[in-house]
Amino acid sequence: MKFSFIAKHRGIWPAGWLCGALGVSRGGFYAWLIRPRSQRSRSDEELGAERLECAQIRTLPIKFRESGVRVEFLFPEQLLW
Repeated sequence: MKFSFIAKHRGIWPAGWLCGALGVSRGGFYAWLIRPRSQRSRSDEELGAERLECAQIRTLPIKFRESGVRVEFLFPEQLLW
């Protein structure tokens, strides 16, 4: 989490200063940048995308009703068929 924070904000503050403030080594941060992402990180990202897709499907009937489209299904899963 600290390294991702540094990566996100290093355009605003120097990476060396952020590393010192967060108590991590600058070399560790730069090693983290070039390291391939872990399987856990990739699976978490896929899971997040699936959850976002599910949330969008759940809100679809509401958006249809608001725009005046008649909704004829009972469950969001029926949209996938």
